[in-house]
Amino acid sequence: LNECPDTLRPALTTSIEQIIRRRPDLPVVISSRTVDTTAILHLPTFTIEPLNDDQRRKFLAAYLHNPAQAEHLLQRLNEQPGGSSLAANPLLLRMIVEVARSNGDLPQGRAGLYRRWLDDWYSREAHKARVAGTPLPWNAFDTRRGLATIALTARKAGQRTADFATAR
Repeated sequence: LNECPDTLRPALTTSIEQIIRRRPDLPVVISSRTVDTTAILHLPTFTIEPLNDDQRRKFLAAYLHNPAQAEHLLQRLNEQPGGSSLAANPLLLRMIVEVARSNGDLPQGRAGLYRRWLDDWYSREAHKARVAGTPLPWNAFDTRRGLATIALTARKAGQRTADFATAR
């Protein structure tokens, strides 16, 4: 729900409540970072806690299918300033694995991780678009610049999210 624009959250919450009332047999999972809409919806709440070293090791071994490689990556992360706190977050740890897998290198810090992950994502999407015969309308630099502009515009407006009109 944290990706929903603030102005639309009340209407979205009402819609979800209506669906839950009409279909009580329907399994519902709502994900949110800090917005506690689940209390409004009277749903059970589960918190994802930071991963400890053993959990990180198991996650990496399962994701990489190689316990030795997982141990090496975890050691490199723990040696890096801030690496341990990045690795405690399951989503960021998955991003770390994907970035490390792409060229074996680990970026420094959260901003470096996001930039490298976005660059890798853009490369994959550009390749798919070329294969399909429909190149992407923007190059990697313009994509990064556009996303940064959208984020800054939303932040200046005091918003946690950016709606489609802001993005345009």
